[in-house]
Amino acid sequence: MKMNSPLTRTIKNGWLKNKLTNHGSKGIGTATSPSGSPIARRNGYRILRKKLFTQDPKETNLIFMGHNKLQLPLAGKPKRKAHSAFHKTVQVYLALPATKYNCQICNLTWRTVTEISRHLLMKHKVKAPSFLCKKCRKTGKEYLSMTAHVTKCGKRICQAKQKVEQHKCNYCSKSFTSNRGLSIHCKKGHLQHFVKNKRIHRMCENKHTSRAKEEKTEKTQQKYNNLRRMSNDSTDPPDMAKQLLYRAAVERWETEKTHAQVSPLMNTRRAIRIALKRLMRVWKPKENLKKRACKTLTRRIKPKKSKKHEYWKMQQMYHRDRAGLAKLILEGEARDICPIPLTRLTTAFKEKWEKEDRFVSLGQFKSSCKAVNDIFASPISPEEVCKIRSKMKNKAATGLDGISKTCLMRGDPKGINLANLFTAILLNGYIPRALKKNRTTLLPKTQDKRKLSDTSQWRPITIGSTIQRLLSGVINDRLKEACEIHPRQRGFISSPGCAENLMLLRELIALSKRELKPLAVIFIDFAKAFDTVSHKHIKAVLQQRGVDKMIIDLISNSYEGRTTILKAKGSYSREIRLKMGVKQGDPLSPLLFNLAIDPLLCKLDKVGEGAIVDGIEITSLAFADDIVLLSNSWSGMRKNLKILEVFCELTGLTLNVMKCHGFFIDSMNRCLAINECPPWRLQQNDLHMIGSKEKEKYLGMEISPWLGIIEPNIQKMINIMLNNLTASLLKPSQKLELLRTYAVPKLTYMADNGMVTQTTLITTDRKIRMTIKKWFHLNHATTDGLLYTGCKSGGMGLVKLARVIPRIQVNRILGLCNSEDSCTRTMARKAHRPSEFRKIWKMGMGKGGETTIQGASDIRTPYWNTPKIHSDWRINELDKWKKMKTQGEGIEVFENDKISNSWLRHPTLSNFSERDYILALKLRTNTYPMKAILARGRMAKNKGTKCRLCGYIKKTTKHVLGSCIGTRPNRMQRHNKICALLAKAARQLGWETLTEHHLKMDNGKTLVPDLIMMKDTRAIVADVTICYETNQYSLRKAYEVKVKKYAPLELPIKERWPGIKDVRIHGFPLGTRGKWPSLNWRLLEELDMDKSKRRKFASLLSKRSLLYTIDILKWFSKN
Repeated sequence: MKMNSPLTRTIKNGWLKNKLTNHGSKGIGTATSPSGSPIARRNGYRILRKKLFTQDPKETNLIFMGHNKLQLPLAGKPKRKAHSAFHKTVQVYLALPATKYNCQICNLTWRTVTEISRHLLMKHKVKAPSFLCKKCRKTGKEYLSMTAHVTKCGKRICQAKQKVEQHKCNYCSKSFTSNRGLSIHCKKGHLQHFVKNKRIHRMCENKHTSRAKEEKTEKTQQKYNNLRRMSNDSTDPPDMAKQLLYRAAVERWETEKTHAQVSPLMNTRRAIRIALKRLMRVWKPKENLKKRACKTLTRRIKPKKSKKHEYWKMQQMYHRDRAGLAKLILEGEARDICPIPLTRLTTAFKEKWEKEDRFVSLGQFKSSCKAVNDIFASPISPEEVCKIRSKMKNKAATGLDGISKTCLMRGDPKGINLANLFTAILLNGYIPRALKKNRTTLLPKTQDKRKLSDTSQWRPITIGSTIQRLLSGVINDRLKEACEIHPRQRGFISSPGCAENLMLLRELIALSKRELKPLAVIFIDFAKAFDTVSHKHIKAVLQQRGVDKMIIDLISNSYEGRTTILKAKGSYSREIRLKMGVKQGDPLSPLLFNLAIDPLLCKLDKVGEGAIVDGIEITSLAFADDIVLLSNSWSGMRKNLKILEVFCELTGLTLNVMKCHGFFIDSMNRCLAINECPPWRLQQNDLHMIGSKEKEKYLGMEISPWLGIIEPNIQKMINIMLNNLTASLLKPSQKLELLRTYAVPKLTYMADNGMVTQTTLITTDRKIRMTIKKWFHLNHATTDGLLYTGCKSGGMGLVKLARVIPRIQVNRILGLCNSEDSCTRTMARKAHRPSEFRKIWKMGMGKGGETTIQGASDIRTPYWNTPKIHSDWRINELDKWKKMKTQGEGIEVFENDKISNSWLRHPTLSNFSERDYILALKLRTNTYPMKAILARGRMAKNKGTKCRLCGYIKKTTKHVLGSCIGTRPNRMQRHNKICALLAKAARQLGWETLTEHHLKMDNGKTLVPDLIMMKDTRAIVADVTICYETNQYSLRKAYEVKVKKYAPLELPIKERWPGIKDVRIHGFPLGTRGKWPSLNWRLLEELDMDKSKRRKFASLLSKRSLLYTIDILKWFSKN
């Protein structure tokens, strides 16, 4: 609105200041106009009510105004509350600046412009109020422009006066407010002086430009080197990385700004919020209305509880939550829905997360290592973003924004925009609020139905935005390099932490028994450690380590204002603020918790009393919050417990004393005694002492004071798993996938750390083989190579425990014996004797493998210098399969061929039904139930094995699929389908195709190739043939036969089509069992097909050839 508006003129005339509130003597129905005359009721109009002007506008900051026609029309009799809605002629102005707005009509006070605007719209029907500046009385309708004006209003006059004094003309008495105005004045009024000064200025500028640039470059480089030197000095405050980071970001932005939409140099929080909002608007997926309708339809339909319904439910769960289904079937544990009411859950978790912070200080607890901040001085690169993104699961849960990994891959495939956004966030130390909103799901800690009514038995998993988790992953990798973790902390690191801690504990117990040394062990359990660790605790640890201030500010800001909502029974709670704890589900949380526990481990090493082995003292073993305290005496353990209690009092962490257990091994009269001592006290409670016949679970293994790590009952576990899988309503291939992906890895972990014997492993493998053959209806004589050979070589990819477990143990022992940690290295070399290692080595190498070990025969050479086992045991299984006379025929052609074996791993994705998949397995091993196969060793030679269709003397699979007269029409149909697929692909690439075109030769013969494809001046002749893969030369021979047969067609094609100058002849062989020969790549390359399309098309033809062959076998079985 212009300054010359009616409102401004009225304000200048003093009406607003003097006359607006002078209405007390005029009565209720009148008001005072700008001219002073009352406006009376006339012609069906009424005047605004009196209480609109009862307060001073300076106090209310809300001004109601109108021109001469201030009346409102009456529609019949006035209704109740008719004064709530204003007439369209009334204008409402909000004064700026203001801290509150008071509505004179409703007697309500509002703090913000948004609230008063919503009130005026809902109650008084005022759509768009205007704004008034209190200083200069300027008005406007846009809030942002008026707020910008108000912040600068009142300063312009002083600035203008200063500028007038600064820009005076040297040739006259005039002065100007800007340098531009002075330059224009000199150019027009003093032209001669202007040209002369301009010429002198150019000469001086050309003279000093190069020198100024050199000086600027030298100063910049010197400043950069000083910053680099200061950042490496630990005595200086660790906040120099921000300056180095900014300089490096500027250099990168100058070279990459043409490829990015987001700048890493954003210096305001508002700019970061706008950039993030723009990216999220593009990346956020749009919900498919059809899918949503299907979801609502499936919710309404309640099918009957039958076997078919259970099968449908299993299939749905297999595709949506495969891990949950595996846990339900293998262990009988289902992911139950929380039965606790949502209000009760909200109250319980609100008390936990919003309670008062009890952190005092770290006191004398200090970390031993300082941080190396050089890693933070470089901007976040797209390679870092892509590396972390590739580690995320494709079907990982999304946050409240609904953005998944697929959305990020589609929207920013190279990670440039995300890298620039993360660099700007790192420079500003600010994470937008949109990335701080989370959702929390609850997982049960136990399967006891009676305990699930307690909120403490549910583990909260907080899921944030995928963008925020990606940023946390990048910061986690950098912080992990900058901060060294205590060597006894083995949780959430890239090393065999569980195996290392279990080995140390097993060896300490064995050493105590062997050398009759006392040993005290206590298993510590923190109560909700991840949920109760203080944010101040984390910040204090980072400051104590000397982490750069930029990273500390970013981590502190990431926990400020963070909220989450609980999900239970399909409904969500209100927002809960996360004032305590770290999120279980965030990549950065495990590292922050390890850093928070690090001062305790350092204090125990420095002051506590631990178990001493060969001069090395071990006071604790830690795996995240699972801590084991160790000591060589009862009093020493009591001292360690006091250190733990002080640490918990200072940091606010709590201990679950009821779940803390321990034992004490002591020697009395050269005999071992267990727990012959009073129990230790922790937080004024007696600890439970584990007896000799009791056991405690640690890292998935059972620990006994007398036996150490108890050998798990693998046979009982596999029997339960196999029986549950057999009874489940799943397809055979799905059962195999669950066994291969979830059951076998669990058995591998238990057998490896439990040191299970070779006999037990062989028995377990036999049970698995027999069960799988029953699932797929395979003959019991089917070779084991089909099960154990890798999927890329034509097998099912099953793990043979008797070969894998010893190899894992050998490599693990060698890794621990050569560990960088001196304690682990010493204990591992002492725990494993050369004779034991030689025995495990022989089991890992198997029959026919190397039986001699470097250092096994020579005492002076230690066994830990032996190289690790890297040979693939699956190759041995494949060699055994290839040596078989019948089942191994032609198997060598499928070795290391991903195209021909692409259907083996996931048959459902390859459009194979279960019946087709089973028949394909039998076809691969030549065990399809033909008479010649079934009669082996049971009948006299050539008796009862004739083909019933053609009378051939031996009915085999090779005969039916290759030379039987009865199946010839089916084979021709298979051939024509493959030709049609090849012709369709050529037409899509722009080739003109002719199918079975007759071409007459000079000698009178006529040749009919399957396909003639022409494009521009090129022509390609291709003839398809499908033959049985007897050996690796059969398909090559078929290719050469076709090329030799159709080679004379080059001249007739050029004569028939004069524009053709280049003619290529190709055979196109395919295997009946799905073999794709490498010779066919030439044809696809000459068709100008892309590399990715070539692979997809080759896989399609391989699968179709196999499926069409199975159709022939089905037809033969019926007829």
